[in-house]
Amino acid sequence: MSETVTEIDSDSAAYAALAKEYDEAPKASEPEVKEAKTEQQPDPAKEEANAEDKKSEQPKPIPYEELERRHRNLNGALAEARAQARADRERMAQFEQVLLQLKNQRQAPQDDQYEDPAVSAIRQVQTQTQELAQRQQQFEEQRRQQQEEALVNHHVSLSEQEFSKSTPDYFDAVRHLVDSRINEMSIMYPDDDPQVLEYVISQGFAHPSQWRHAMVMREAHSIGQQALRARQNPAQIYYNLAKHRGWSGPKPAAAPAPMQAQLPAPKAPPGQRVEAIKKGMEAPGSLSNGASRSESNAEGFPSMEELADMYVSDPAKAEKTFKKMAAAGLIG
Repeated sequence: MSETVTEIDSDSAAYAALAKEYDEAPKASEPEVKEAKTEQQPDPAKEEANAEDKKSEQPKPIPYEELERRHRNLNGALAEARAQARADRERMAQFEQVLLQLKNQRQAPQDDQYEDPAVSAIRQVQTQTQELAQRQQQFEEQRRQQQEEALVNHHVSLSEQEFSKSTPDYFDAVRHLVDSRINEMSIMYPDDDPQVLEYVISQGFAHPSQWRHAMVMREAHSIGQQALRARQNPAQIYYNLAKHRGWSGPKPAAAPAPMQAQLPAPKAPPGQRVEAIKKGMEAPGSLSNGASRSESNAEGFPSMEELADMYVSDPAKAEKTFKKMAAAGLIG
């Protein structure tokens, strides 16, 4: 046993003396006793018991048969899990395929489904009504364009008539303007080009010359329309364009020789006469309506001999010309 050392605090003794004087002496406080620390010696019995416990806690070696059994069980569980996952994937693929088939069936037209005759009749009436409305709209658009073109042609014609009073060579200048433009287009779109011919036919024309003439008239109409919108004189613009393309006024006719004056003019071959008729019919005297004029006579039609030649070279055009002459009363 270790020795115990006790100490009495001096302050506590003084306090006890004062309390005795006033008859209030309290019980003396117990002095604090400090125990000295002592080192504990190891107990051999306890150490031996702890060593035995540690030996008992160490795992015992597992026999080989047990290890093999556990390995077989683990492989079996893994194989079962893989088979289950494979089956789940197959079921999901089948489910997605069924969904895709249902979607395609819903989107495909149901031709075999029965439809109420009343519903079918109503749908047919609605379709016909829509088609009729579209045709009506197209007709109104065409009529509006025709009215606009007619109005433009009317104002252009009035401006040409008024302008030609002060400019006698106006219509000759217009013919020069049209001829120069057609010559330019003949270079760009020649008659002997198969691609040009194919395109012209696709546009509803039988020959490139007809298409070129129609394009020039369309350009003239567009120029006149823009001039009217800008409050300009279309005839003045046409005349200025003709001068820009080299028009300098009518050329004076050369005086014939005395012998030539007595002889009739030589007659051109039939092929040349037909081409001259075509060019004369394509050359407009006015840009307001693109009316065809011929130099053969004042009515703009060829003579009977020229018409016969045209039947040889261009039967379709000759037939149209014949009908026009019959309608005009030139053929009985």
